[in-house]
Amino acid sequence: MGQAGVYNQPSPMVPQFFSRPDLQPPKLQVKVHDSSWVSRGYIFLAPSSTKQLGPYIYDSDGSLVWSGFGMPYPSKVHGLHVCTFREMPHLCFFAGNQIGTFARGHGVVVNSGYLVAATASAVGVGVASDLHEFILTPGGETALITMYSPRQFEINKDGILGFVWVMESIFQEVSMSSGELLFEWRSLDHVHPSQSYLPLNSSNDGISPSEPWDYFHINSVEKNDVGDFLISGRHTHCIYKISGMNGSILWQLQGKTSSFLASGFTFAWQHDARWLHDNSTTTVVSIFDNGRSQDIVNASSSSGKIISINHEDATASLIAQFESTFAPTDLVSSISQGNLQNLGNGNVFIGWGAEPFISEHLPNGTAIWSATWEDESPNYRAFKADWNGCPNHTFPAVWSYARTNSSGTAVYVSWNGATTVHFWALYAVGLLDTPATRVATQIEKTGFETLILLDHYSPWVMVEALDINGRGLKNSSTFRTIVPSSRIEASCGDLHCLNAIVVKGPQELTWESWGYDTLGFLLISSITTLGVVLFLTYQVFKKLKRNLSSRYWLLRAGK
Repeated sequence: MGQAGVYNQPSPMVPQFFSRPDLQPPKLQVKVHDSSWVSRGYIFLAPSSTKQLGPYIYDSDGSLVWSGFGMPYPSKVHGLHVCTFREMPHLCFFAGNQIGTFARGHGVVVNSGYLVAATASAVGVGVASDLHEFILTPGGETALITMYSPRQFEINKDGILGFVWVMESIFQEVSMSSGELLFEWRSLDHVHPSQSYLPLNSSNDGISPSEPWDYFHINSVEKNDVGDFLISGRHTHCIYKISGMNGSILWQLQGKTSSFLASGFTFAWQHDARWLHDNSTTTVVSIFDNGRSQDIVNASSSSGKIISINHEDATASLIAQFESTFAPTDLVSSISQGNLQNLGNGNVFIGWGAEPFISEHLPNGTAIWSATWEDESPNYRAFKADWNGCPNHTFPAVWSYARTNSSGTAVYVSWNGATTVHFWALYAVGLLDTPATRVATQIEKTGFETLILLDHYSPWVMVEALDINGRGLKNSSTFRTIVPSSRIEASCGDLHCLNAIVVKGPQELTWESWGYDTLGFLLISSITTLGVVLFLTYQVFKKLKRNLSSRYWLLRAGK
């Protein structure tokens, strides 16, 4: 018994984007947005444990601009940022396979059309590039990359004397045009493992090359105009200036043998050391101070720091500190990852690493913009910058729906990665092979996907992307409008019918409740069954006739 029913399926049935249901990016949730102070630019992220791994671009309102999910590179992506290559803006990032706290992969450069323009790999014995750094030098002619390689080393630390497997941190400068190795620096040649704050028995104990002791843990490299390098050693709590001539350490800030007396600050387990200013008398650097590791806590919260170094009196002082007072739990303590970007106008942009927060701050530390994402995935670095995306190898995506063939039409349109689209023009098509009629002109683009409502039914639709001056950029393909059948139309909405499913349960055996579909099914089933019965009866009759005939001739022969 019972009757047919309809239920409303919850939100998992409905995609984030009707025109691109294949895309399921992390949803950026903006918590603070003071538009009077926020700098211009897009947000660049690469969450490392989200549902669809890849590089992502968002706007300041939290709307998706580009999903790089599914591009032709290994799954994990880190450090997506705008870079200059061949005198043009490109996107740079590391792509590879994660192995604990390091990775194996290569650097990737994509152009404004989101096509791979170049890659960069480590040079030498075959150890692949690591995730912790892939940036181009200011001219874009060379790349800076990091490597992690196990190596045996004799130590006397934490009650252990002898050879152990140590993870050596390496960085290289490589030519982007030829792949030639231009410079290489190895930590064990310059920094003794006794300088490490990571206990030998706290993580990997060094008993095998697959479990080396990561005593240094390089996590950033930058080159200045003179040709020297600034690097960060997380596990030595120290940043170093490295000579571009011979690799020697010119000075080091913090750690066990600092070159400077620090006044009013300290840092530990830090990331992302960057030069803001450097000359013979004064150096200004920025860092992201994690203040803790997974097991050791040196500070109650993480922060971004800007530090000034006075080379004349060998002192260092804190210029500014940026904390996460915007977070739901007030101050954030991030066990790993993170970065601080100087935006050029005095503001800074901070990625909070293992904690799913990003923020923009005024020079005085005030948070004027902040956001999080719902899946709480870690994100190695976050950046903000201008970007002009022109994916001309693709075209706009469109999806249209009408509740009936006499109602209005809902049209959904998007173009993944296109930043120059400001308006959409909509064309209605009566039949597939008939000319299109322009029915809507310069509908303003809103977010990643724009909804356009027509007050009449259009069997086929097509859209055209327009720039800020109304010039056409590219057309979509022609799409046939989806119209639900009369059997489920009553349960559908005016904008879509993806949250209504008809459930057919047990019913009374009446013609009215069964309907024509059921009746047709029964007729076909009955005919099929009758045919099978007749066939089997015929086979039995043939066999019986053959047996009777055989018995007849046997009896005659017996006579």
